[in-house]
Amino acid sequence: KSDGASRNGVDSALLVYMVEHLNYNIHLIQDRLILNANAKATDYLVFEINNCISNFYPRNLSVDVSTKMREKAEQGYYPSVAPIGYKNERINHRSYLQINPEKANYIKLIFQLYSTREYSYDSLAAKMRELGFKIGEKTPCGRRNIELILKNPIYIGDFIWNGKRYYNGTHEPI
Repeated sequence: KSDGASRNGVDSALLVYMVEHLNYNIHLIQDRLILNANAKATDYLVFEINNCISNFYPRNLSVDVSTKMREKAEQGYYPSVAPIGYKNERINHRSYLQINPEKANYIKLIFQLYSTREYSYDSLAAKMRELGFKIGEKTPCGRRNIELILKNPIYIGDFIWNGKRYYNGTHEPI
């Protein structure tokens, strides 16, 4: 099928080059086309139109997804994977941030301990590892994780998505 054989203009042009200059026979069974030295101009036209249509779909889908994610953010809903301390929960076909009680307690503790000014990022990461805090199932807490948590406005009810800060977060702040 032509859209599987050439997913972009470069691949499409390469196939045409192979036919015209290297004497290849390209059989596109589902499209019922054979591109070779004896192919008609209309066969090439159909091939190119099929490629244009197949290239349009992912580009259009990408624009649609980006638009919907931006609209979701503007409505105050975090449009991505939940940060540490939260979990994504689907309600009526829509994803919402919900507090993950197990991890949220660690997040609160990070802010409390850091506010004492007795901890650096490194010492706080070590303390959190000592207390059993993990970023993922097997990922121990590190300096960079502490820094990202402390600088992330999501924990006060705001969020940053796609380089823009949104002050109208609908999620519960930790």
